[in-house]
Formats: sequence, structure tokens, C-alpha cells
Amino acid sequence: MWISNKKIILVSGLVLWAFMLFWNRVLWVQVNGWWLDIPMHILGGFWAAAILIAVVESKPEIFEIKKRLSLSFILIVSFAVLIGVFWELWEYVFDYYFNVIIAQYSVSMTLSDTLGDLLSDLTGGIVAAWIYLRVLRSRI
Repeated sequence: MWISNKKIILVSGLVLWAFMLFWNRVLWVQVNGWWLDIPMHILGGFWAAAILIAVVESKPEIFEIKKRLSLSFILIVSFAVLIGVFWELWEYVFDYYFNVIIAQYSVSMTLSDTLGDLLSDLTGGIVAAWIYLRVLRSRI
């Protein structure tokens, strides 16, 4: 496998998610700067792609990765973006329903913020897919 231990993927992703949940939702700290928001979305996209890669690696008889590298690249990146879309939807729902209770807190739900976040998720997914397929190609 391209990462020697599948638990590393799961634990790192859960730590990433827990950090963002604690930072944004428990401490009610608004992340206005790119210095945390963009890298966290890139890592989130990378992690989402790594989860799909771990599933693909564990079931090689279902996913014929070695035969269709370009389709595999599209599948991995699309999964990372899908998880990013679900995250943005969750942010929207959280902001819509809980902003009534806590008026001073608001996720900056602008179109440019959402598109920037999705582009960062896409970047993380592309990087993970590219690394995985390079390693896979060297094994073939």
C-alpha cells in the first residue's frame, strides 16, 4: 500500500476533523485567514482521497485500478470533492440554524469562500491521487 499503515489514514483524518470541530464550533473562533482555512481544506481533500485509496487497495478485485489509471484518478479526485461539498453543506446548515442562537458567530458563507474551499479540497485530492498513481505505476 502507498501508506504502510491504514490506521494512520483514519487517525490523521479524525484528528484533523476533531481539530477543526473544536476550533470552529466549540471555541467559536472564526477562521478568517487563509493561513488555517486553506491548508485545512487541502489536508481534508488529501485525507478524503486517501480514505478512498485505502478502500480501493483493500478490494483490488472490485476496483481494477491497474487497468484504468485515468478513470481511477477521476474517481479519487471526485470523491475528495464530494466530501468537500458535504462539508460545505454542513457549514451552511450549521450557520443557518445556529446563527439564530449565537448571532455574533457566523461562518463566512460567501460564494468566494465556498469556491475557495472546494478548490482547496480539489487540490488535496489531486495531490493524493497523483502520488498514489505514481507509486502504483512504479509497481506495475
